[in-house]
Amino acid sequence: MTKNDSDPDEDSIMQKISRSFKNCMASTFACCGTTKETALIKKIEYDIAARKKKFGMEYLTLQEENATPEKLEACNKKANDDIAELKEQIKKHEEDITKQNEKRDRTIEENNAKSPKASSGATPATVAPAASAVASAPVEPPKVDAPKVDAPKVDAPKVDAPKE
Repeated sequence: MTKNDSDPDEDSIMQKISRSFKNCMASTFACCGTTKETALIKKIEYDIAARKKKFGMEYLTLQEENATPEKLEACNKKANDDIAELKEQIKKHEEDITKQNEKRDRTIEENNAKSPKASSGATPATVAPAASAVASAPVEPPKVDAPKVDAPKVDAPKVDAPKE
């Protein structure tokens, strides 16, 4: 088949490159956003653990002071409320991650739908997540037999104490 006789349902190289680039950019932007959200979730999980420790210290301190059961219950309620609020923040960030991933998927589908092959029933290539592209094979460090080298011995110069 010559260049002029090419299949009209076939994408040109530039169209394929352009589509792949757009798909890659959509994945990259989604990944950057989800990385930030994931980091925020981890920070909030750390804050929850810190709040639980703080609750334990407050509760034990109140017990040592022979606090009333109402004070102990108030301490417990405040800690539970704080932790519930932090868990709500985690849910919000998880929803943001889901929205960003859905937006990425829609963008990739739209880019692939513009391909002439998409209407012919063929499945266009998509950008795979980076984690699935790398096979999880154990990596062993290289074994290097380095010769043993002794450091050269240097005599320290002798310094006489000043005379008075």
